[in-house]
Amino acid sequence: MKSHIANRLFICLSLAFLFTFPVWAQDDTGGDVLIDLAYINRVTVNDDLTIEIVGELGDACTELGDITQEIAGTTITISVFTTRPADAMCAMQLQTFETTISLEASQFTTGENLLIINGNEYTIIIPDIAPTSDNSDCPQDSSTLRLYRNDLARYCFLYPAEFIVDVIDETTTVIAASTTGMASSVELVISTESAAERTLETIESQRQADAPQDALNFEITTIGGQAAIVTEDILGRIPNRTLITIYDGTVYTFMIFPIDTETFADETVLANHLWDSLMASFVFIADAAPTVSPSTLSCDDLIAAEGQAKFENNNFCFLYLDSYTPIGNDTLVLLSGSELFGDRGITFVVEVFPANNTISLADLQVDIAATYPEQSLAFEATTLGNIEAITTDSIVLRLVGSRQLYTLWHDNIIVVQIHPLDATYADATDAINELWALVQESWIFKAE
Repeated sequence: MKSHIANRLFICLSLAFLFTFPVWAQDDTGGDVLIDLAYINRVTVNDDLTIEIVGELGDACTELGDITQEIAGTTITISVFTTRPADAMCAMQLQTFETTISLEASQFTTGENLLIINGNEYTIIIPDIAPTSDNSDCPQDSSTLRLYRNDLARYCFLYPAEFIVDVIDETTTVIAASTTGMASSVELVISTESAAERTLETIESQRQADAPQDALNFEITTIGGQAAIVTEDILGRIPNRTLITIYDGTVYTFMIFPIDTETFADETVLANHLWDSLMASFVFIADAAPTVSPSTLSCDDLIAAEGQAKFENNNFCFLYLDSYTPIGNDTLVLLSGSELFGDRGITFVVEVFPANNTISLADLQVDIAATYPEQSLAFEATTLGNIEAITTDSIVLRLVGSRQLYTLWHDNIIVVQIHPLDATYADATDAINELWALVQESWIFKAE
């Protein structure tokens, strides 16, 4: 069994202002403007080679300007500019901006590359695999279209790179666009619920009954190869388009807004751009997160090879590299490596907690997201000891990236984590992956 975790590189640095002289220019109306480099707070390089940039605008008049990128060999140079009227008197009010840049994997050299953003240098590692190699069921992303995959809800699709994904909970995902200067935000809300023996016909009838004062005109369409119904007649705070389909006992509802060419002309163009990407690329994942039974092997069957050792307590056992020192009991296991990568050694931790009211991985994912509200977490389905699990490389602990795996076993939550996993300690990545793969592939839960 191979881990399905793609490396995700995090860079979270506080940067000093760049002392550059602004450039004078003229806007489309002939007015004088100042063009300067933006102040960058945080840079995140994702495993799909998208770069998320968070920064600040110095006053109420400053706006995000052009973003340029140049690639020469193993050096990627990105410049993020701001603009402001040259003679404007503005409130000294800091504004935060976020933007995402997509890069083509084919343009890079495998291995170490130098990333320069507004003069600040970072080292990133480009793996010797295609960024979407774990998404064989899903469409291929590109420099303008990003892939969103939800293994728990069993679907994936492409969306324009200028949009941002926000996973609200286990049943709801929002794809939204930054719409500075527009009258309304542009959002696509995807929700799921049990079909409970309902059909599209009964759902359509119920929707009509819920809005007796409105004449809802549903049309027949398809999404992901499944029959669907769609309407623009459901009244709401903002005019919207709603599509409903059923797949494998689950109702999927897609609502996008605004759809109103008179009141929200520009927003509707952007919404239709997102909708077209969704409809053209949406795929239902047939075999995501399969249910499997615990291993029939016992810990007596687990034999350490040369260079390996076995850890065992009353709950589970696994193999690890004998260069690590183990400390542990039934609820806490710690493996620490003596080799330093920069100022840190690799630390591997297993913790066991009572599950209490957490009864599913979906519940657990919501709890985890609530624990780290300031972090945008992306989860993937995997297994541990042949039991379903979820994993993420998105959690930053004490300013250092980590990989974490969560599963439910015998009324307990099992948490497995390893760190450091970010670009600052990129030379530790191979050693981390080696230890992680050995532990995950050898793990055995003991029978009650």
